[in-house]
Amino acid sequence: MKLGVRERLRLLMAFGAGSCAAEELAAYADGADGFERLMHDERLAENELVRRLRGVSVGQIDGVLECCAANGITLVTPESGDYPERLCRLDDPPQLLFVLGDIGAVNRCHTAAVVGSRKAGGYSKAVTSWFVHEIAAKSVSGSVNIISGFARGIDRAAHMSALDAGAYTTAVLGCGLLYDYPSGSADIKARIAAHGAVVSEYLPYASPGKESFRVRNRLISGMSDCVLVVQAGSTSGALNTASHAAEQGREVFVIPPADLFSPDYAGQTQLLAEGAALALSPEDIIGCFGDIDELYNVCGGF
Repeated sequence: MKLGVRERLRLLMAFGAGSCAAEELAAYADGADGFERLMHDERLAENELVRRLRGVSVGQIDGVLECCAANGITLVTPESGDYPERLCRLDDPPQLLFVLGDIGAVNRCHTAAVVGSRKAGGYSKAVTSWFVHEIAAKSVSGSVNIISGFARGIDRAAHMSALDAGAYTTAVLGCGLLYDYPSGSADIKARIAAHGAVVSEYLPYASPGKESFRVRNRLISGMSDCVLVVQAGSTSGALNTASHAAEQGREVFVIPPADLFSPDYAGQTQLLAEGAALALSPEDIIGCFGDIDELYNVCGGF
């Protein structure tokens, strides 16, 4: 299904991030010639999905492409060699990713998502640092890429620990790459882009919306071999990431709650009760990489 950057961008602009309708139309078009028919066949003029697709102007597409070129943003589609291979197995893979840095490192490494509360306690930050440093130092299967969501708290601790340990790290945003969120974090974004990648499914200046982080979370888990939840309250977005991971067949690991009586850790207790794996040491995560290596060899490559 060969579609170009302009076709993929049109699909994204017409239907938004995480749209199954966009993926259905891309499959229906089955290439550039089919996409051209979608755009010009008068027999499809009354179809609502096609009308939305045709409602995106050439000028709008050109504007996004010019913005990306001016800001060093790479556009990566499923046809690109650097597109994260693990995302191809999702039901709603992104039509297009906006990237600062080297997204290809996701394909060259074992990947672990490390997620948790924005209001993380000292215990949880210390555990995050220990796990990330040990995973980076002791993984015998190759390089490691730590994936998280760039929020304050556990996400930020995971990214910074990976940078300190010399590991790759990938930040997946719930807004556009050029939108200042969290505010004042441009320098950290640049550091991550220099030693991994900053990635978004949203147009460069898009602000975060109510659902954008939940839509984003499927990519954090989707690019990862496993997911480690360090701290989570009962309404934490980390639970949403864990839910995506379970649906995608990724193993979910959970750090033991620091306080069973505190609502700040209620989400971890819930995940453990539902059957998530207890992570007592970094070796638990590293062992998951070994299982993936074995499966890869048996299957002759994914």
